[in-house]
Amino acid sequence: MSERLNNYNNYRTDSTNDELEDSQTDSANDEWGKTIQDFQNSFKQKERPESTPQYEYQEVDVEEVIKNPEEYIIPECLEACKTLWSKNIETAMCANYHDSTDLFIELVDDGLSDENKKIFIENEGKGFINSYKRPLMQVPGQTSESAAALKTLADKLKVQDIKNNRFQSSEKFLEEYKYGDMPVEYTLDEHGIAHIGGQYNPERVNATLQDALLQTGKTNLYVPSEDRVYESQMFLDWHNRYLEAKDKETN
Repeated sequence: MSERLNNYNNYRTDSTNDELEDSQTDSANDEWGKTIQDFQNSFKQKERPESTPQYEYQEVDVEEVIKNPEEYIIPECLEACKTLWSKNIETAMCANYHDSTDLFIELVDDGLSDENKKIFIENEGKGFINSYKRPLMQVPGQTSESAAALKTLADKLKVQDIKNNRFQSSEKFLEEYKYGDMPVEYTLDEHGIAHIGGQYNPERVNATLQDALLQTGKTNLYVPSEDRVYESQMFLDWHNRYLEAKDKETN
């Protein structure tokens, strides 16, 4: 749920290059594969941008990054990141000039729909990597051709719904509001579902859902027909964008 844009260990650089090279023959008749192949033949002769401390942040909330992307993301990754966000796909980390010689974008844990997971699996070794805890898109070099290739990878993914942790049911939202700053204990039942325990805040024990929404400034983030309270306006907008995209597909 945050952007971590620093201290990347340049993982899988060599193996990814090999996988991309191996995929050239298999994707010769594929337009997207040809794009990867064409730029790969030219990027080695071009200089990478000079290192700068501008983009070397440790951890920043994803909404802050999306509001000020030029502050946190190198230009070569920017268009691909914007494409991912336009499809409701959250990013966790991307390349900078200090720690990597390639371009990459790492996505958040369990951050892909089943449809997009399938795209990753079907294109494994062609810039999509599933070998790590988080899905990763990576291309060689940090040139304009590299940036275009990374954007091409992002273009292959589909609009998806937001992650389940970006909203709560009205019941859970009200329950957490009643606890407030009181100590809370979480326990897991036999199905792995977390349950909250502890004592309610005495001042909130009789609070209603409307009270909780009003006091937290989330009245406009509650959708009664879905029984959901969204984390923020951005994620509500993302969800609505997904619904609109699905509606267009069926009409």
